[in-house]
Amino acid sequence: MSQYMTLIEAKKLAAEHHRGQTDHINVPYIQHVMRVAVNVQLLWPDAPDYVLVAAWLHDIVEDCDVSLQDLLDWGVDPRAVRIIELLTKPDDDERSYDEVISDLIASGNLEAMLVKLCDNLDNSDPVRNQILHQTDPEKAEWFKQKYTASIGALCDVLKLDAAEVMRKVYGYRQALKLGKTDEQARANMPRFVLN
Repeated sequence: MSQYMTLIEAKKLAAEHHRGQTDHINVPYIQHVMRVAVNVQLLWPDAPDYVLVAAWLHDIVEDCDVSLQDLLDWGVDPRAVRIIELLTKPDDDERSYDEVISDLIASGNLEAMLVKLCDNLDNSDPVRNQILHQTDPEKAEWFKQKYTASIGALCDVLKLDAAEVMRKVYGYRQALKLGKTDEQARANMPRFVLN
């Protein structure tokens, strides 16, 4: 039995704290968190639980009234908390997004980079971006440029082909929408390997 918060407990914690929040297209925010965790599993099927916990909780400090110390006190694995810390931009942080990504890369934490990559993949999802474009074309274009550049930089460091990763992740989502099973949709997915 693990001494740390389980994946099921992390999902419940994320759902509790993101309850009532919506994203840029007015969809419950917890769906974004879930998709980020799914992206991690798609790219790194053997990811340790603490990385998946970090994926589920990646925005909880930045967007909710939760501190890193709260997470430790609640039993979140310190490795997951470190990932979350690296992904959290405090309100008073004046760095540009490019600087945030550069600092994340400089940290050398490949697990945090993978979670951020998966976050950016969801934030730049073409279907979701198209919906945003209908109500706010400027914001949609800004998101597309911002996250595409970040995906490229993170993929370079992680030694992944950005175009292939995007094709596979978005292809997986499309396959599910077309009625394929999870196993069929995951066929030939790229796999992330820590070096």
